[in-house]
Amino acid sequence: FGPVEVKAVVGGAIVPVCVEGQYVKSGANRYMTLKFGAAMQGKCSFGGRELPVRIIDGDNNLEPGNAWQKRAFGKNVAIVPGDTVAVDVGDGTFAKDVRQACYGSPVEVDGKWYDVTVSADGKRIAAKPVAVVAGKIHINHPKWSCMLIGDKYVIPLEGGAEPVAIPAGEYVMRTYEEFSAANEKGQRARLAVRLSPSAKASQVKIESGKTAEVAIGSPLNGTVKVTRRGGQYMLGLALTDVAGRAIAGLATYGGGRPPKPQVVVKDAAGEETYEASLEYG
Repeated sequence: FGPVEVKAVVGGAIVPVCVEGQYVKSGANRYMTLKFGAAMQGKCSFGGRELPVRIIDGDNNLEPGNAWQKRAFGKNVAIVPGDTVAVDVGDGTFAKDVRQACYGSPVEVDGKWYDVTVSADGKRIAAKPVAVVAGKIHINHPKWSCMLIGDKYVIPLEGGAEPVAIPAGEYVMRTYEEFSAANEKGQRARLAVRLSPSAKASQVKIESGKTAEVAIGSPLNGTVKVTRRGGQYMLGLALTDVAGRAIAGLATYGGGRPPKPQVVVKDAAGEETYEASLEYG
């Protein structure tokens, strides 16, 4: 059900809140989830250029201005989401040409860096220039997004084939997905990579004034694995990305699964002995 807009009173102000939910029946079990979101919007001066800014309520407490937090659990680091800063450098619709940052981390606008903050009463937004030593990251795909976790900053990134500016430092890439070039209907195929926080392949180092080249995502590699159980042979397909990382998700332009993989088995002389399609899941 939803999404639907309702009005909530927060700190004496009337705030529009978007609400949507889902009810699931599974055997004797029943599940219901409810999700709501809100944002505050205003304008800030970025180097003399006045731009619209949104603070998106990422932790669903209807209180803008909450920074993202890192919490250590043994050798693992968990991320507690906070709010997101979005600056529209385009037409003001927030549909394209948007710079984003996790609240508490700087956002880059026109080659300069700014801290965007919310006043104590939650009613005003301000952008303050800050000095940031920066480099760039280059992921050579038409469209991609990722989340980088550093010692100082939590950085959500979106980009394409051109390098993207980012504060210098050592990061761990926690999420990554990429999209193909759009087809005639504007649809894009999607690929998600499974990342391990402790794996070396998830680490990204950004140096001042330099561009870090990151090989991730397509082209994919497919390996057929054969398992023998008694007199039977089981065939399975393992998909990995260009650097050997496991694939977490794959969808075609319409959002469905790709065609079933076809497997052909040949003998030592090169003669075809068996052909079949593999099932997903």
